[in-house]
Amino acid sequence: MSNYSSHPSYNLLRVAREEAAKSCKYKSEETRVAIISKFKNMFNGKQPYNWQINTCEALLLGLDCIVIAGIGAGKSFLFMMPLLMDSTCQKMVIVISPLNMLEYDQVHIISIYLSIPSSAILYLGRALQETWALGNHSQRRGL
Repeated sequence: MSNYSSHPSYNLLRVAREEAAKSCKYKSEETRVAIISKFKNMFNGKQPYNWQINTCEALLLGLDCIVIAGIGAGKSFLFMMPLLMDSTCQKMVIVISPLNMLEYDQVHIISIYLSIPSSAILYLGRALQETWALGNHSQRRGL
């Protein structure tokens, strides 16, 4: 197994941890333990992968993330994980999905694990699609 800790993205995460520790007494290990605990509690004892924990922590620290992983690797969990860490229940995640079947699968997963009515999620998705279809998006491509 390769050690990716020298990759530039891990250096960005390390720096973000250090800055947060200085500015707001952020504790990475405590956060990671909480991520794992909440993940296991929400997803029937399933252990998150290290890359999922790293990505969740990076998102919580305000870093932009791009994740490339195969089908079924667990990418859909990534947009739910930061929501699990929000004790105020005020955060929102917007997921733009290029495929209808993937969209329905993600809606199903969200509605089961986060107890959000799938009709509310699908309604928002359809509303956004209709707004896009009605708008003059052809002019936006030239930007």
